Amino acid sequence: MPTTSLRHFTRLLTPFRWATARNITTYGSRTHPKPKTANTSRIIPNSGPTGSKARLTPDFGQVRFTAQDVPPLTYWITAVGPPYVLNGEVTAAECHEVCQRYAALALEDAPGWRQRHIALPFSSSSARTGAGAGTGRAKPDDRNKIPLPTLHYVAVMLMHSRTGHIATHMLHTGVALLYPPSVLTLARTGLRRDLLDRPQFRSTREALQKLSSSSQPPPGIDVAYYRADILTVAGLAQTRLHTREADDRALKYFAAAATAASGPEPSASAWQWRVTAVLTQSQIHLQRGERERALAILRQAARELDNEQLCYRYAMQLPADDPERGTMLQRAAVSGVAEAARELGRVEEERLKDEEKGDGRGAIMSVKERRCLADEWLAIAGDKAVI
Repeated sequence: MPTTSLRHFTRLLTPFRWATARNITTYGSRTHPKPKTANTSRIIPNSGPTGSKARLTPDFGQVRFTAQDVPPLTYWITAVGPPYVLNGEVTAAECHEVCQRYAALALEDAPGWRQRHIALPFSSSSARTGAGAGTGRAKPDDRNKIPLPTLHYVAVMLMHSRTGHIATHMLHTGVALLYPPSVLTLARTGLRRDLLDRPQFRSTREALQKLSSSSQPPPGIDVAYYRADILTVAGLAQTRLHTREADDRALKYFAAAATAASGPEPSASAWQWRVTAVLTQSQIHLQRGERERALAILRQAARELDNEQLCYRYAMQLPADDPERGTMLQRAAVSGVAEAARELGRVEEERLKDEEKGDGRGAIMSVKERRCLADEWLAIAGDKAVI
């Protein structure tokens, strides 16, 4: 069974919303001068008019940093903590040392340096025999190597800083070693920015394909824990092709992800992106006119997960007189979905118009109360100011 540290890895696969609030992304040229080599490993699409000099984005494996770009220990003392590190899985000193060692190895770029100097974590097969897989610890003969899980932590903490080019290089190393968290992180980044089909993501696409289709996991890697998310991201990549055949493949990937998450050992697979899979799956069915299938998928997921986006999407597919519609809209609205609050305000305004036409007998609320409720929902949606 995966340990707490491994479970936390799945929280490190998505770009963080809290980084700015923690003020840990300000490391940059104020402490160390920028290297003369331009930071062209950023994810920048090629652009420019015909005949002009195109701005090319190299492969993430190309070194676009110097030893001076490595953040000092003071940076890691600030960075190592929630939301990145919850239970002391790594320390500031460890992250600083790993970053320094990695930069030196990458700059030297000796043949086969990744395989010789990066230590893979234990596999899940040894966990079932008591060896403790998924802890992120290295094997006894790998103690002098850089632990790949620690390297991934370092990359995620650097990803949204001004030294992000080091982070993408580290993630590229994880991709080259078929490490699922690194593959998922880069693949998800490419999907979010609609750049996964670009040349710099070629190795990421290939690794994702290997992990999603191979029945034989790479040695030393616990793929089972991440399989549902791997299949989900593979399905999302197919939807970007915008063809019916690709959507068919995406639906198969999503179905396989559901099977992986509910197999004989469900604890071995943490389906972090189930909501995204369900929303995309239902959207495909709705586009094909298969409303009942979409409704069944949304109903099950909304009731099980109580996620605000699922509640809203499910509610909008229900008839206006369905009692569950209002309940689901309210759940979504109070959780911050502006569209749900706007819809509730619209419903109250419609009821207000109907009651104003009649004599008000049998009404649950007075006209004034109904107007107040409608205004409150619209205020939550940001459409009206309530003083």
